[in-house]
Amino acid sequence: MRQAALFVLLAVNLSGACTNLQDTQTTTHYFRTKLDHFDDADNAATFEFRYMSNDAHYKPGRPIFVYVGGPWPMYSYYIENGHFYDIAVRERGWLFANEHRFYGDSIPNGDLSTDNLKFLTVEQTLEDLAELIRHLKGKVVCDENAKVILMGAGYGGTVATYMRKQYPELVDGVWISSGRVEARLNFKAYAVLIGEMILNISEMFNICKTLQTNLDEQTFFYSVKQKIQFEILAHQNVQSTKLICDSLNNSKELTNLQRLAEWVRNNTQDQDCNPYDFETSLKNLRDVDIGNDENMLWGKRQLAYQSCTEFGWFLTTDALDQPFGHRVDMEYFYNYCAAIFGGWLTPEEINDGIRRTNERFGGQNQDITNVLFVNGGLDPMRNISITEYHEKESDAIVVSEYFSSADMGSISDQDSPELMKAKLRIEEYVQRWIN
Repeated sequence: MRQAALFVLLAVNLSGACTNLQDTQTTTHYFRTKLDHFDDADNAATFEFRYMSNDAHYKPGRPIFVYVGGPWPMYSYYIENGHFYDIAVRERGWLFANEHRFYGDSIPNGDLSTDNLKFLTVEQTLEDLAELIRHLKGKVVCDENAKVILMGAGYGGTVATYMRKQYPELVDGVWISSGRVEARLNFKAYAVLIGEMILNISEMFNICKTLQTNLDEQTFFYSVKQKIQFEILAHQNVQSTKLICDSLNNSKELTNLQRLAEWVRNNTQDQDCNPYDFETSLKNLRDVDIGNDENMLWGKRQLAYQSCTEFGWFLTTDALDQPFGHRVDMEYFYNYCAAIFGGWLTPEEINDGIRRTNERFGGQNQDITNVLFVNGGLDPMRNISITEYHEKESDAIVVSEYFSSADMGSISDQDSPELMKAKLRIEEYVQRWIN
């Protein structure tokens, strides 16, 4: 089901005079822009992407707050809840959220073919966001001098960081929660931080097809590793991680392998069997249908394309100090990219794309001002974020004993003193950028 059904939809043409929309609820709108911002032709193709607006607490002359979309359908949650929302309410700001091109309901030309995905780049995305901000200031909020604060999480934080770097005249401050700023081919450090040693027996793990090739074996190890990592990171706290580990050690009568297989089966009961062979695992990633839930709800094909062409972040087991063995190497991901999108994605092309991203946007060597990087001390993605930063009106905060984006929730009595302090510092920086 399309996520648009969850929201009050309002398609409005805002290309004319200033509309100064004033609503007491979150509404959804569409913004038309170029498919290729670097095509100067007068008849260049266009498409519409969605954005949301919440001006329930807005006071004229106050700031614009934009929650930056990432590789997921757009949701209203963070412009109606959480610390970003709370700060905006106290500052009497107008809240917006944009949907990233090619995700959710913002898919140009209605398909995810490789030929169409060539327009899925971070450069195009930045131009989308720049045009939207100009439109919001001039045609919606009707205040060309309004301060603009961005907040992004994960890859959304990547976009927000790059936006401040590329358009400092449009963006006055950026809060990045667990943002990935460096493209990296072989992200082998990820496996060092989480996991459990696994072995390969098809029957025990309820695998759909017998593993016959080296690629099948690599897919199996990668899939089980990902399942454990997902369960650990989904719960976002040390106690839940302990419970997962305890569940893997809950029987003295079973071997380590049997306990792991039992755990995998218990956590995949909604499937008749587990598609852990190479070809089956790629079936949904090759599907160009935008109605496929893997594409609509999770954006898996789109995110795979961005990984293969711009960012990498391939979770190998090449590091020595990690518990997953050494079966998932870069050769697996080179095959993965070519099998999904075609042989034009050679290892050289993949490496060049990642190199270009870091050369263009600086990776972890940033020199931008008015940014705040917040990471969890237990988040494996912190290795491609920024954990120390000393530019003007900027900082980096690491909240120990937390995974990703713990800073995004509203201030609560349940927060640890360290997390509470981090949230207060976030608001302090936002106030400084505004005032």
